[in-house]
Amino acid sequence: MSAYAAFFSNDEDDPKYEIPFHNSVLSKEPVSCSSFRLSIENSIHTSSSIFLGLRCDDYIVVNGSFELRVLRGGCLLNNAHHIDENEVHKIITSNFQSSPVICSTKSRLNMSTSRLLPSFDTVIELRNLDTGIEGINDILDGISPMYYKPTTNYTFELVHEERETVFGIYYDAATTKLLDSLSASLCKKSEPPQSVLIFGASNCGKSTFAKALCNNVVKTTQNPIALMDLDPSRSELSVPGCLSLTVIDEPNFGSFFPSPWCYDKENDLQYYFGFGSPLDQPLRFCQGLRTLLDHYNDHVSPKGIPLVINTPGWTRGFGRELLEEILDNISPSHSVYFSHNNAINIDNYEPDMFEAQDNPDDEILAGFSFSKITTLRGVRRVSGFTQSQLQMHDKMVYFHQRKVGAFDFSDRLLSRSPLRLNYERSGDITNPAFVGASAISVLDYEMDSNVNPRDIKLLVDSCVMAMCLVEEQSFTAHVLPERHEFKGLPRVFHGSSISHMNPRFLSLCIIQSINTEEGFFNVYVPGDPSQLSTAILDAADSRLVLVRGEGEIPKAEILHPRLLGRNLPYVDFETRAKIGGVWKIRHNIRRKNQQ
Repeated sequence: MSAYAAFFSNDEDDPKYEIPFHNSVLSKEPVSCSSFRLSIENSIHTSSSIFLGLRCDDYIVVNGSFELRVLRGGCLLNNAHHIDENEVHKIITSNFQSSPVICSTKSRLNMSTSRLLPSFDTVIELRNLDTGIEGINDILDGISPMYYKPTTNYTFELVHEERETVFGIYYDAATTKLLDSLSASLCKKSEPPQSVLIFGASNCGKSTFAKALCNNVVKTTQNPIALMDLDPSRSELSVPGCLSLTVIDEPNFGSFFPSPWCYDKENDLQYYFGFGSPLDQPLRFCQGLRTLLDHYNDHVSPKGIPLVINTPGWTRGFGRELLEEILDNISPSHSVYFSHNNAINIDNYEPDMFEAQDNPDDEILAGFSFSKITTLRGVRRVSGFTQSQLQMHDKMVYFHQRKVGAFDFSDRLLSRSPLRLNYERSGDITNPAFVGASAISVLDYEMDSNVNPRDIKLLVDSCVMAMCLVEEQSFTAHVLPERHEFKGLPRVFHGSSISHMNPRFLSLCIIQSINTEEGFFNVYVPGDPSQLSTAILDAADSRLVLVRGEGEIPKAEILHPRLLGRNLPYVDFETRAKIGGVWKIRHNIRRKNQQ
């Protein structure tokens, strides 16, 4: 037993998880609007906040960005988390996720001396939270708004009537009971730490449940918990295209956003997978899973930090193999299976063809060995956005984040001046002190003898790439020999070599263009470039390499409406008379006799 675990081995020293007073009305069915109605008697408005007096069991659905503070009494968030007096939480909601439901409940402290709205059981304050996140609506032209855009002095709104884009977070009685039970177990110190595996069908509420579980533990114990997210299609805690292990040390009851500065956190790990589906590269995906599990076992578990694992929404085929891989490497204390059978479907959700067939739960779970497992009904709703739109959103939010919780969508990235990143060119004398990119690789591309030099430039020009650090010894062992025809181009790796080099992910970057004459990339990076530069310079005995996966730049960054609305002078789709023939479109560029 480790010293850390031994210190906490006495159950009397463990933080006790107190089961909140769940609201029976909110456990019966989902809600999409508030039961509370504003009046002169129950509200006070200021220029930046609203004070609300709630009767017992009153609940509100809030949309937008705001700070929640309890001044008197207590409130229950999402019918799962008890918020005590004087607690303050920053919450950001979106139109592609369910909104928080805030309900008045019994106080556990009774410490308040506030005389504000004295006739009400609970008094809360909703204060403006200026994040700039709503600016993405202006750039994503032609797509339904993803975030609430203020039309009043407030950055939030109380939802009083049902609407298509707003639904409250919902847990039925069985889910809240299990949430309480698992929260109490994870709050207890043990050797090894407790772990929970969450799996099941897609769009069933797995990620919402995982976040709620982490929030309960962090809020109760004031100690961290690790969340491993293995869904590369989209995750709030993973950098786009990554699988992640994130240590959460404070509750977040709204949207999570991956930090561009993940390289500053020793416990966290982002594994660059590079694609939106595990099926794109199954072997690399399994390698990423093992890398995250090894990191947890070697660096996080010894600190006594419990683990929650959230998996992709597959239960057949490769999804089954993924579960087998997880269970071979770690034995979860408890497993939670979200079933598509008898699921709670909101807004006429229609299951896919697989789920329309007869797929009983016992058949799906057959052959697995779990220490403890609980089956829950999924909660599913129709999304107003496609998967590609959500993935585009994730990349844009990542690149437009200026600091934690602050976003700048005043213009598109390509409207700004790029940064210059030098690269080590083939044919140049190797310089151990070189600062810049030492090589490139494309994950699904082998740089064999048939590769045309032009292809290398096309593969890395105008795309998203991962900036990774590779140890010098591994770099030397895998970098390909230089070829004369590649002179002036970056040095290269086989796409398959990266998985064997144990690269350390730093950040994504957008390659705007490549200058082969002088040997540099024009790039865009998120956040403060100086922090990234410091991380690269401080990495002793390591080389910076750029790795491409699917590499798509968000279309909204490129298709600028002011550009699309103009008639470009060098493009003409109509034939025009000319002596001896017709001007072709590709030749109609900067000719003196055409001015």
